[in-house]
Amino acid sequence: MKLAVLSDIHGNINAFEQILKKSEKEGISKFLFLGDFVGYYYWPEKVLEKLSKLDSICIQGNHERILNGLLEDKIKKEDIIEKYGSGHDLAIKKLSKKQIDFLVNLPESRFVGIDGCKFQLCHGSPTNPDQYIYPDTSLDIMNDFNVSGADFVLIGHSHYQFILKIKDSLLINVGSVGQSRSIGGLAQWAIINTNNRNVQLMSTPYETSDLIKSCIEIDPNLPYLREVLLRN
Repeated sequence: MKLAVLSDIHGNINAFEQILKKSEKEGISKFLFLGDFVGYYYWPEKVLEKLSKLDSICIQGNHERILNGLLEDKIKKEDIIEKYGSGHDLAIKKLSKKQIDFLVNLPESRFVGIDGCKFQLCHGSPTNPDQYIYPDTSLDIMNDFNVSGADFVLIGHSHYQFILKIKDSLLINVGSVGQSRSIGGLAQWAIINTNNRNVQLMSTPYETSDLIKSCIEIDPNLPYLREVLLRN
């Protein structure tokens, strides 16, 4: 069985659609999502609509917790827009109650068995859902992320891809679908074949020009949202 592992879509429907096209060609049977469906960009309702049609297992990211904090008036909308842009505010306006309830009630992590393989699904790290793990994070720190019984420890959050063998597990940061911080215009994800336990880190190109125009129109005072899409 081939599994697709995705994280940090961030409302970027253009990137997500290209991965779905590629995953169909690759014969993907099931999807694992590591959180951050919303935030930054502008089409969360389209992302959730596509997601609802997939055979998937999902967990929550920090941007789903931000969304919940906004809904409960624990966070100021102006502070979030200044830091992240209008993605969360548009999620509140565009998503149905059922979609929002789905997002804010997702677990922060899950341990699942699929086709003889065991997976620990995390957003940040197995010890802290908000921890940023980069390719150059200390090996001493990353070796602590070994999960007993897990063949694969799957993480996202930092928007950088890498694979590292840690004790009994393979630690895989699948990067970000919607906002890669290494190369703009590439939707990053991973494919795991449970038959031979082969892992492929994937980078799927997508068109950014329309998204950049939307960033200029919706969040003109936050140039980072468009500049990160142009990195090379």
